[in-house]
Amino acid sequence: MEFKDAEQCKKCPEDEYPNEQRDLCLPKIVTFLDVNEPWGKAMTAVAVSFSFLTVLVLWVFVNFQDTPIVQANNRNLSYMLLISLSFCFLCSLLFVGPPTTASCLFRQTVFAVVFTVAVSSILAKTIIVVLAFRVTGPGSRMRLFLHPRVPYCVVLICSGIQVLFCAIWLGTHPPFPEADTHSESGHIILTCNKGSAFAFYCVLGYMGFLALGSFIIAFL
Repeated sequence: MEFKDAEQCKKCPEDEYPNEQRDLCLPKIVTFLDVNEPWGKAMTAVAVSFSFLTVLVLWVFVNFQDTPIVQANNRNLSYMLLISLSFCFLCSLLFVGPPTTASCLFRQTVFAVVFTVAVSSILAKTIIVVLAFRVTGPGSRMRLFLHPRVPYCVVLICSGIQVLFCAIWLGTHPPFPEADTHSESGHIILTCNKGSAFAFYCVLGYMGFLALGSFIIAFL
């Protein structure tokens, strides 16, 4: 659409932008993280490589599961940690490709739950180590917390809280695909709107809280 020699300026539509002479509207380029582009290929390669590396470590743990080192590291929690880390790397693949309703729903929530399982496993391992060194008295009531099921309860409770946060997020103001026409001139950026920023920061903050708790307990 040309506006040359026009008496009044007219604003270009949202899906177009003016040229340097300001007398012609050009169509904006639709952009997103495409798997066929260099950044998309790089992210896919890194995610798959690190996931494969984690699976390789898991194979080593399973192959030598009866050795003292693996048994001393609470092998079941180690398996859970390695499996969740492997899925954490694969979750980044949800950010590759054009955003859809399904991918927007699962991008943040799936990673949040899987990463929470990983952090909860570390938290459970550190708690058991602290209790093992501190509960030394023969009649101490804290020996009840050294029950073999306690670590799994810690992982289940911590992960269940995150699942609840994500369920509330998806049930109230879930993420949705959005076309950003204002951030960059000449481009329409396909992205996912978070829906509820408060819910997003609650999910993110909870992961940070668990990570900080594991970090603090590790020094005890």
